Amino acid sequence: MILLDEAARHLKASLKDMDTVVLTPRLSQVYAGINGHADLLVHKLDDSTLAVAAECTDFFKNLGLHYNVMPIEGIASPYPGHVQLNIAVFGKWVIHNMKVTPEPVRAFYERQGYHFIHVAQGYTKCNLVVGRRSLITSDVGIYRTLKDIAPILLVESEHVALKGFNYGFLGGASGLINDTLVFAGSLERHPSYARIVKFLDRQGESWTQLQGPLVDVGTLIQI
Repeated sequence: MILLDEAARHLKASLKDMDTVVLTPRLSQVYAGINGHADLLVHKLDDSTLAVAAECTDFFKNLGLHYNVMPIEGIASPYPGHVQLNIAVFGKWVIHNMKVTPEPVRAFYERQGYHFIHVAQGYTKCNLVVGRRSLITSDVGIYRTLKDIAPILLVESEHVALKGFNYGFLGGASGLINDTLVFAGSLERHPSYARIVKFLDRQGESWTQLQGPLVDVGTLIQI
């Protein structure tokens, strides 16, 4: 199942051959324009547990999936109150602004033996394309923190659309679906296109792109 912001429902037809697509609810306490972004509403802890914004608990329970649902209270704007679940996980690394990581989430990962990497950027997942073997970001701080830990590419920013904002992030315009990186729009419109393709190919990443402009949809999350 792929979670998709209703504001990006134009992508539903392109994604339906990959998996069932479900449009997300909206968080009333979060800024309009991003209040349906999946990477603010839910974080998949493992194959049996979802951490979700408490307001959306019933929505996720009613999907009929096998997940245990861990409600997280207090997800609300202004920033950084709404980025508590905007967490990136790569291998055994949990990457986030640890000042806002919910304690139940931190405790869960500690029990599983994960390591934590603190970054200043609260929109961590938004600003990280997370592949099976590599990462891409436009955030210099994230890049400097991770460059000696994982294969990561630093790209230009401000070339991803996000309605109501000056720009979005490439991480939010992507998602790992069936072990393939899917970009929500044409990468060819991004000035770092050639470098991105060369990097992904070198890392052995399987990837594809949808038609139209690159849009930050709040990450294409498959659960």
